[in-house]
Amino acid sequence: MVRLELICPRHRLPSFQWKDNGDGAASVSSIELIDEDITSYFPTVPSLTSGYFSYNGDTLNSLLDTGRYYLKITTDNGKIYYSEWFEVTCVFGDDEGLPPTAAYSEKYLILNFFNTCNLGDLLYQDGFAQTLYLESETMENTYPEEEEGQKNGEGRFVRTFARQIKKYLTRTKAMPDYMVDVFNRMRLHDNIELIDLVGDSHNVFNLEVDHEWLFDDKYYASLELTFDYDEAVVIAACCENLTVIGTTTIDSGEVTIDNG
Repeated sequence: MVRLELICPRHRLPSFQWKDNGDGAASVSSIELIDEDITSYFPTVPSLTSGYFSYNGDTLNSLLDTGRYYLKITTDNGKIYYSEWFEVTCVFGDDEGLPPTAAYSEKYLILNFFNTCNLGDLLYQDGFAQTLYLESETMENTYPEEEEGQKNGEGRFVRTFARQIKKYLTRTKAMPDYMVDVFNRMRLHDNIELIDLVGDSHNVFNLEVDHEWLFDDKYYASLELTFDYDEAVVIAACCENLTVIGTTTIDSGEVTIDNG
């Protein structure tokens, strides 16, 4: 049986948010990690702010037990909300603390994303952010290139401009259908950070998402994520020698090479 859901570490739950939308609730009275009341685990219990209830993934007061759960959230006026299933696991290793000493995982890619402005019905103006822990195959590199030029009198193509960028491809394991929505919505966000398996942090650009349904019911899918870190090399028509004076620091990003 395939049982791969949302992953979270023991010290924090997946961030969540919902719009009150006329239900009339003012505060949360209890939060249950089925079957355990974990209301006291929250440093601040979510309450109605700007018409939304939100939990930003803040560190909990106590560690969660590993296992497969869903949340039952009851508000002050008796309304009940349920989350999707998720799995609590030792994302940062067996010695995970509260919070863990390691800022990265050797097993899961970490994707942090948010938007500068509100996005559709997602409220970001109050600092809401989302985090995904993603178990995937080893990332692959490709080097797509675009070039411009024209043929000379002998019919030989003479390049006047070329730009090559380093792209990354990662494939996920089986994921529920709602994660296809999540990754496609992620493409609309203007801030996406990836922390890799050795702890390096990168800003993600030009995210592309493709998916393949795995079974006839089309509930589980595997996804291919293609993106870059804005690492590009540009070749122009003319070349100049590099002049180095003193100590030079080269930042990652676009590098221009003149080649005549």
